[in-house]
Amino acid sequence: MKKIMLTLMIILLMTSVACTKSDQPLDTPPADNNAGNPAESEDQNTDQNTDQATDQNTDQTTGDEPATHDSDDNDTTNEDNTNEDTTSDAEDNSNNTDNEADSQADSDSEDTDNSSVNDDTDETSTELPQALVELIPENYSPLSFTVDGQTKLNEDAVAYGDLNHDGLSDAVLVVESVTSGDFGKARKVLIAYGNQSEGYDLAVTSDSAVLESGSGGVWGDPFEGITLDTENSEIQINHYGGSNWRWYDIANYRLLEDKWQLIHLTKGEYFTGDQTMDNADETKYDYIEGTITHVTHDEAGNPVETTEQMETNEPQFIDSPIAL
Repeated sequence: MKKIMLTLMIILLMTSVACTKSDQPLDTPPADNNAGNPAESEDQNTDQNTDQATDQNTDQTTGDEPATHDSDDNDTTNEDNTNEDTTSDAEDNSNNTDNEADSQADSDSEDTDNSSVNDDTDETSTELPQALVELIPENYSPLSFTVDGQTKLNEDAVAYGDLNHDGLSDAVLVVESVTSGDFGKARKVLIAYGNQSEGYDLAVTSDSAVLESGSGGVWGDPFEGITLDTENSEIQINHYGGSNWRWYDIANYRLLEDKWQLIHLTKGEYFTGDQTMDNADETKYDYIEGTITHVTHDEAGNPVETTEQMETNEPQFIDSPIAL
């Protein structure tokens, strides 16, 4: 009986304990082990709040930064593109400059090559009409001179004009031998009449009207040039030479009856110590009048003229040596 009573009491006690536990709410959090330490709990709460605030700020900052980064990236990209464009333009300009420089260098090289070719070419011939060049005798060339390594035509050795009054331009040209003799290079005078084919027909060749290139003595080449008087159909050829004593010849030829006849010849001389060409002593031959006039000067320097008749007055022509 006592055992039964004891058993019942144990059952009732266990039932009471079970009921007490069942009355406790199900969502009640478990007991906090730190409940006995309020300061430590507050520190944890503070750390949690700080961490949450930091996380929120970090999230907010992280959310704001992409726009800034996008702008910076765009600016950087634009700057990069600008720099690339500038670099590309600079490279293009550099390439263009290099190409232009190369082109100029090639052009200069071609010019230099052409100049080298031209140096081997007779430039004097190219300055004359081809139709006139074709009349030059073999082994002769136009009178020329050299300046800075370039051969130039002596313009005093060629003249143009309508000498025979046919309405066409004629030419008078002095040429010289390519070889030299005792008195230098021999010269020829070519007189050519213009034709209807825009060319020239050789009318006269004179071997004696122009002196050799070394006949001027100390002075050097005596040839001074050719001048034309188309109105009177005349050709004038001038020479000059000497040293202390200077001399000069002026010969005038006129077209008479289709022949170039010597009409006037002036031979002068003077001493450079006390005279000039303006007061030189002269002898003038007039083949039209058949007279010879001598011009001298007295002590005061005044000209004194005397005239005499020629013993013979045979016609003299440009293609024959002058007989005095």
